[in-house]
Amino acid sequence: MVTPDGSARRVADSLAFPNGMAVTADNATLICAESYGKKLTSFDIASDGSLSDGRVWADLGDGVSDGICVDAEGAVWYGDVPNMRCVRVREGGDLLQTIELDRGCFACMLGGRDDSTLFMVAQDWRGAERMRDGARTGQVLTIPAPAAGAGWPEDAPAALCSAWNASAVGTYAPAGSRAHPRARSADWAHEANSRSMFANSR
Repeated sequence: MVTPDGSARRVADSLAFPNGMAVTADNATLICAESYGKKLTSFDIASDGSLSDGRVWADLGDGVSDGICVDAEGAVWYGDVPNMRCVRVREGGDLLQTIELDRGCFACMLGGRDDSTLFMVAQDWRGAERMRDGARTGQVLTIPAPAAGAGWPEDAPAALCSAWNASAVGTYAPAGSRAHPRARSADWAHEANSRSMFANSR
């Protein structure tokens, strides 16, 4: 944890590749994606920022969680790169919805009008050794969400910015569209196209 004065201290150990993190709307719980652990782990947050009572929030089975966000129903969305999907689960691990993609999903965030649009950053993943090969296959995909965003972070564009830059993005495209990887669309929330993937999600 880094405090406003710039000092840092360790507040958790034994995490298997800690990745995306989110804080619940009441500021009481931190949820951390453990990519190699294939689970979401939660901690109680003390007033000084210390963490305690680390526990499994959701066992994801074969899920490999990357970026995550929390919604108003208390569920968590997580991006999954190797399985090329974005998944919504509730505490305990119950699977609520899966959005199948044609490339890895690195990050997700709820935002847009009424915070009810799910934004997903996706890109072809060919391994770390090819991260800088110049291929521009990144996309920002959107789809209507069943519940609005909640908790922290709360700003979709800001939360996705680092993932967008890291993905060498070449496309903005609504979910369900068949835009060429080098095409550019300013229409992030084209509801007609978005609904097609929403209807096919499970």
